[in-house]
Amino acid sequence: MALAKLGAIALIRTFLNYFLGKELKNLRT
Repeated sequence: MALAKLGAIALIRTFLNYFLGKELKNLRT
């Protein structure tokens, strides 16, 4: 269970980093 939770957190963080990075690039231009 702990490993599954860590995996889900890592996936969410990766997605958030990607999404936020895209949003920041759009705001800069």
